[in-house]
Amino acid sequence: MSLMLVIISFMMVAHLHYLIICTIEEAKTRAVEGLATSQPLAKLLPRLLETQRLANNELNVTSDSQSINIANPKYMRMHIENTLVETLKQILTTCSSKDECNKNVWDTYWKEEQSRIESKKVYHGGTTPKTTSYTNGDTKTQISDSQSALKVFQKLDFIAGFHPDQATEASIDLALLLKIPFAIVPCCVFKSEFPNRMLDGKQVKTHSELLEYLCLKHENIRKTTLPFIETNTAKNVVLYMLKEDFATTR
Repeated sequence: MSLMLVIISFMMVAHLHYLIICTIEEAKTRAVEGLATSQPLAKLLPRLLETQRLANNELNVTSDSQSINIANPKYMRMHIENTLVETLKQILTTCSSKDECNKNVWDTYWKEEQSRIESKKVYHGGTTPKTTSYTNGDTKTQISDSQSALKVFQKLDFIAGFHPDQATEASIDLALLLKIPFAIVPCCVFKSEFPNRMLDGKQVKTHSELLEYLCLKHENIRKTTLPFIETNTAKNVVLYMLKEDFATTR
């Protein structure tokens, strides 16, 4: 079974990222182009519903048009940042599969990370949510066990991030570390939070500079434009690598 990590930022809580389940009605509203609430990814759910409806018609299956027979995805609440990448790098490079080092290093990281999240502290200019209704999540699908979380990262096949905010660079670093395909759509630069990002001796301050900076991480990183209108708050350039890009050089 393929495992895909989808990174979505939530309410600017530093770089705390996890999945939010929205209603179908809300998705349809946000799928309308030209409105202030328009979100490109919201188009996927109505299209998925239509695909299911057509499949049901072929099979003569009667179903509610507002329901969809897909299991809720598993999710984790965690910060996608350099600490995560460095912890996994330590496990991959210094810990053998039979070594307790593997378990101890990750368990220590996981305990500190979960404590950090539950403390609701503000990092990197993020704001604390006004409500906890979204942050509590579904305990049936939430991954909260340390070793279960580690297995997810060890078995990942793909990383996707749409405007992942402060997690943008770490998402790419994580994919490069694990040597797995990725597709990341960078948006905000957060120059004050990443003063060490340098390009030609100068700090990275603009979106175009961020793209150039990220592309320097690997010679085979590809870049293309997604088919929706770009605005100041909705960038449409995606950086990605395919499986074969890790085996070849240009």
